[in-house]
Formats: sequence, C-alpha cells, structure tokens
Amino acid sequence: MRRVICPRRSPWALDLPRRFSTMAAGRSLRKFTPENYPEAPEMSAISKGMLKGVGVLVTRSKDQAEEMVEKMEDMGAIVYHIPAITILPVPVPTGLREAISRILTYDAVIFTSTNGVEIFYDHLTDAGISPYDIPGAVCVGPKTAAAWEEVGGRTEKIPERFSGSEIADLLGPDLTGKSYLILRPEVVRSELGAMLVEAGAVIDEVVLYRTVSNRDGGPRLRALVDRHAVGVMTFTSPSSVHGIVSLLHGIKSIRAILCLCIGPTTAAAARAAGFVNVHYPDDYTVEGMLEMLPCVYSEGTKGGS
Repeated sequence: MRRVICPRRSPWALDLPRRFSTMAAGRSLRKFTPENYPEAPEMSAISKGMLKGVGVLVTRSKDQAEEMVEKMEDMGAIVYHIPAITILPVPVPTGLREAISRILTYDAVIFTSTNGVEIFYDHLTDAGISPYDIPGAVCVGPKTAAAWEEVGGRTEKIPERFSGSEIADLLGPDLTGKSYLILRPEVVRSELGAMLVEAGAVIDEVVLYRTVSNRDGGPRLRALVDRHAVGVMTFTSPSSVHGIVSLLHGIKSIRAILCLCIGPTTAAAARAAGFVNVHYPDDYTVEGMLEMLPCVYSEGTKGGS
C-alpha cells in the first residue's frame, strides 16, 4: 500500500489503496476517510502543476463550470469542457400551484440543487410572493443556500455532508406533525421523501426540471476518447454520468478511465454504468473533488487503480 501525502484540511488524503475490493460486478467504490494524517503543505503548494498535461473532462453546464475549469487549469490540466446534460424546466410542474397556495403551512422547503432554486424563484415571484416571506429552507449544500439567500430566501439548515440521506438525518428521527415541500429534478429517485415519510412527516414533492443528454458534444467527445486524450472524467450528478455514457455508447474503453465523482450517489451511478476506477471525496462538493484530484491521479499513474 502506498501512502500519498495530501492537504492537511482533507482527511481522505492518506493511504490510497492500489486496488479496490473485488465485488460480484467488479471493483467496489472507495471513499477515503482515514482518521489520522500528518501535517502537509497547503493545497496551492502541492497541486500547482501536478496535473500538467493531463486531459480532464468537465461535464458541468457552462454557467456552473467556470471555477472548476479555472482551478484545474491552474493545476496544469488540459481541460475539455463538454456539458453532459441540458436543464429543461418543466413548463407547468404538477402540484406546484397548489403547493405555493399553501406555502405557509410547510415547516420548510427543501432544495436539492441550485437549479431548483432558480426555477422555484421564478414561479414564486410570478405568484407575487417574496422568498423571504415563506418558511425557511433546508438546502443540500452551501452553494444552493447561497443561491436561495441571494434572491431573498432564508436558510434554516444545511447538512454537513451534502446528500439526501444527510438531510433526513439532519431533520431528525421523529417528524410527526411536520410538513415539507421537496423541490427536485425528474430523474432523481426520491429516497429523501421516503425517509421523511418513514419518520412521520407529511411531504409534497414537485418536479421542477428534467435533464436531457447534450447531444452536441458527442462527436468531439468521441474523438477525444479515440485518441486517449482524456485521463480523468469528472461527474457532479448521476445525470451527468448517464449523459456522457449515452454520448459514448458502445465505446468500452471508457470504463477504465479514472472517474472522480462529487459523492456516493454519483459514484454509484458511475459504477452501475460500468466504470471500474471510481473515486469520490469525503466532502461531497466540487471543492472536495478539486482537492482530491491531484493525489488520486498521482496514485493511479503509479500503478494504482
């Protein structure tokens, strides 16, 4: 086992295994969460240039990818930005009008993405309601919370780790008498809703948008993969995994490309799609991915997988 020294602030950074445990369908996912790790230089000191010449695929939408692209380029990476999906708002979301009409009866509104914030805000203002005047929000992460607060909303809770199950844990085991409005995309399976109902809550779920594969990037992406230009693929949602796989349908060589995912749900989608070299940080954020990337790639080039 090779020890890899990474930033002090990132507890996943030591003892990256060369190989994953074998499962029935292949290698397992690996989350790096060692309990003890030594002092190490700041991220800027060890990551500058560590990805020099490495082709990294960024699959986020253009408006969300700018910071990610910039920081990867600072590490020396050759960044290929090909959005995997396009966000399409549902023109008339089923149940949304009724939910807005009784918005004050909810204990909280739950946002699972910044996309949901933007679309819900449009509907709310169309109804003549200020975000500040509705119950506080539970947001999946700080960026979602920042987007909600920017338009005047109030954030009540943010989980330490940014996933639906963490939101359920944050709200507590006994939610008898509580009521929540969950605003989500079409393709996300509502494990959160089921967990809250099991805890005794009454919930309404409204699908605000759907994701579709961005077909425009297909020819370019296939050309990059054919000439082995992509060393790392990054995914920030299960939808982005599905979008890229649909663009590269039939190209089996992609399965061995190192995949860096934002969290366990996205990583599980990558494994289900056939990728065998899948990683995700302990901190389920883009920042966590960026901190993790140099170490994981470095380990992989030394024979790890």
